Amino acid sequence: MTAPPLGRNADFVKLWSGFTIARVGSQITVLALPLTAVLLLGAGATETGLLVAAQMLPSIVAGLFVGVWVDRLPRRPIMIWSDIGSAVVIASVPFAAALGALSLAQLYVVSFLGG
Repeated sequence: MTAPPLGRNADFVKLWSGFTIARVGSQITVLALPLTAVLLLGAGATETGLLVAAQMLPSIVAGLFVGVWVDRLPRRPIMIWSDIGSAVVIASVPFAAALGALSLAQLYVVSFLGG
């Protein structure tokens, strides 16, 4: 007996769709934050490079330790809360821009926490 195609498994489709949407959003953020720094805040090459480094730093520094810790916890809540946390942190950028309070320091924090 063969298993049904994964495309017909509702749980898999939900997981795959949610993951795909989250990854697309993450990749847009990787591009949008440096562009925001350059176009709205006039950041130079050094500031933009530091911003990109801040996006990568959490994976490099804490990836192994956090990965071991998270593997001991239920995966579904971790996935949901990490996506919600990233969304809240990243949503602070357009809100701060609308209020005229956007700064390069905020983009560094958003890059680090949302990276």
